[in-house]
This record gives sequence, structure tokens and C-alpha cells, in this order.
Amino acid sequence: MRIKDGFVLRDVMDEYIVMPAGAQMKEFEGVVVLNEPSAFLWKKMQSDVTRQELVEALLEEYDIDSAVAEKDTEELLKKLDMYGVLEGMK
Repeated sequence: MRIKDGFVLRDVMDEYIVMPAGAQMKEFEGVVVLNEPSAFLWKKMQSDVTRQELVEALLEEYDIDSAVAEKDTEELLKKLDMYGVLEGMK
């Protein structure tokens, strides 16, 4: 899965904000605010990745256990899927 084209991540005063760009501006109203670990995963999803690769990336980057990494990854993916910014979600 990966982030659909037409969405950008901006760091605005230490808040990470996902905004539509181009044609997505007509279809997507609003913004999505992410925390730092979620923004980290967003950046990983600029190219095709699996859930497991995202979990492993979190474990390498942050001092958390695998259960927390799996839960946080799943919650983020559900949120992004709900907003329609993912493609290839299985």
C-alpha cells in the first residue's frame, strides 16, 4: 500500500498536517493532523510498503514494543483509509 498521489505532508510549527493538492483539493475537504510517529510512517508510505514493514520501521526508530507498534500502525492505517488517502489497502 502507499499514499495516493495528490496528498502532501507539511510540518507546521511541530505539527504534521496532511493536505490535499492538485485535483485532490476538489474531492478532499479538510486536513489530517498526525503525530511524529504517524508522520514517520507517512513518509515510509510514499512508496509501496506492507503493514509488517511499517511495524518493523517503527520498532527500529522508536523505543516501543511490538504490540504497541502493531496497534499504532493499524490505527493509523484505518484512519488514513477512512479519509481515502491510501491505495492498495488490503
